[in-house]
Amino acid sequence: WWRELGNLHQQPQSWDRLKEAMCDRFIPVSYKRDLRKKLQRLEQGDMYVQAYFAKLQNGMIRCGIEEDPEDKVCHFYGGLRCEIQDIVDYKDFNTTNQLFQLAMLAEKEL
Repeated sequence: WWRELGNLHQQPQSWDRLKEAMCDRFIPVSYKRDLRKKLQRLEQGDMYVQAYFAKLQNGMIRCGIEEDPEDKVCHFYGGLRCEIQDIVDYKDFNTTNQLFQLAMLAEKEL
């Protein structure tokens, strides 16, 4: 592939152009869509709160999603285990970080 680009005098001249060319060549068209579907279905399940939160943040970055702060809170809350949601429901939180801290405490309680 690289030699072919060289023979056609189409080798990328910058790092950004190289990344773009590699993505076009090696990443399937459905990749971003699959990442978004996976992120939409993400739930805590048997993960610790910290691992779930990290996976959620990583997924958001990889998909290039910038959510409104309130949407972030709802997204994070919606994927937490029901037992943790039940405990956190009685607490006051306005940010994702506050919810994260409360969910960590709820997890320890359980």
